[in-house]
Amino acid sequence: MRIWVTRTTPGNQSTVESLQALGHEVVCVPVLNVRRIDADPLRSLPDAIVFTSGNGVRHHPMWPEALDLPVFTVGNRTADAVIRAGYRNVRSANGDLRDLQTLILNELPPPGRIVHFGAREPAGDLKGHLRRFGYLVDRKIVYIADAVALRWLLQVRTDLPNIDGIMVHWPAQVKGSRRCSLRPTGRGRSGAYRTHVRRSWPECVTLRSTSHRGRQS
Repeated sequence: MRIWVTRTTPGNQSTVESLQALGHEVVCVPVLNVRRIDADPLRSLPDAIVFTSGNGVRHHPMWPEALDLPVFTVGNRTADAVIRAGYRNVRSANGDLRDLQTLILNELPPPGRIVHFGAREPAGDLKGHLRRFGYLVDRKIVYIADAVALRWLLQVRTDLPNIDGIMVHWPAQVKGSRRCSLRPTGRGRSGAYRTHVRRSWPECVTLRSTSHRGRQS
């Protein structure tokens, strides 16, 4: 299959390699550009830290005193990035945002104070959910994901009839891919387009239909 990977750099390279190892042809064109936002350093130690993306790990301000705190992540790849950053008490939900919420509820009794390093426009309301259970959540914005200039998408726009599937990692990438005139009623060479958001590799690879009979992967 010919698959368009919309993931931002540098994480998109591992996605490309994984798909190629499965025998797919890959078009790697990110739809978002990630920029760091300087955040104020922690003024006091929280009870735990939360990361929901590798970008949050890459762009957050490090504080040596926090390296032994419990750190919760939504998936294993983010957990690996946290460990490489030097944190020593890392716990992965190995799933989606609901799994992360459940993990925190099971392992950190309220009213714990949590710092969540993430994007300006997060996927889901983790803060609101945890606050309902009595947690004190400080959401620190450490990066922003902007849409790339439309000229960078011209390659994909021209190639859309030859693309069988799209892989996205979070909802903002769905919006970005639609700038290429991607519509739910559009048709590629292999059938009607449908877009879903993946949870984590490899079980939620996002593909459009791969035949007119509706076969999916």
